Amino acid sequence: MKQTARQRKRLSTVAAVVGLAGAGCGSVTPPATPAPAAQAYLISIDQLAAGKLGTLPTGGEFARIQVFVQDPGTSFPSRTHQPGFDYVAEGVQRLQLIDGETVDIQAGTAAFQRSIAHSHVNPGTLPNRWYFLGLIPSALRGQPPVVATAREVFASEDIPQSALSSVSYVETLRRMTLKPSGRSAAHRFAGLEVVFVLDGALAIDVAGRAPIHLTADEGAYVNPNTVTQEVAAGGSTVHYLAFFVTAEGMAFETDVDTPPPG
Repeated sequence: MKQTARQRKRLSTVAAVVGLAGAGCGSVTPPATPAPAAQAYLISIDQLAAGKLGTLPTGGEFARIQVFVQDPGTSFPSRTHQPGFDYVAEGVQRLQLIDGETVDIQAGTAAFQRSIAHSHVNPGTLPNRWYFLGLIPSALRGQPPVVATAREVFASEDIPQSALSSVSYVETLRRMTLKPSGRSAAHRFAGLEVVFVLDGALAIDVAGRAPIHLTADEGAYVNPNTVTQEVAAGGSTVHYLAFFVTAEGMAFETDVDTPPPG
């Protein structure tokens, strides 16, 4: 879905999950025209999945991304844990939930994993590679992965309590593509944003701090209501995942008229 200036389609997967109305109120004063550098350019967005997180774990939490590799025909069980997303980069993964639900996740797609006991299966003929993204209780930091072939590729600091209050949340996952010289619109999200680069190089301009530079298998997070803009770096196309944790009933995304001040 190509985006330009104020024509960006405000497709909020969060709104769909929580059943909010998508219509907004009219305004007597027309919105200001954003500066050219604040407008989206050479970007496409894939809305992958969304689901209800509910209330946050007590005692603090942090954002974590793990990568898993499974040989064909193998499976492993997993205990009940915090909800999150399975994103498949290569091959196929079959998510089997104990209540009988089965979801086949193809390469380039994702599924929301509910907080229920489950198993991960590779039903294909080639090895698969997939990521789990979620908010994890701080008390579990440093625990070994459920299988030896998994590894942690990103772990944030503990999220400040002021950033995520004790309310009900929804989670959203997008796959973003920026072509060379591409950029997102300058924006702020009402919730926590976690960015993880799949390939290419990315610069994240964040208000009040130096730009964050990421390459493949690197991640970062941005606190809610922070003016931010993502820019392709290195002269090549970049693909990255954007994982959001947003309080129910809050506006998901708001464009701003100027790039983030450094």
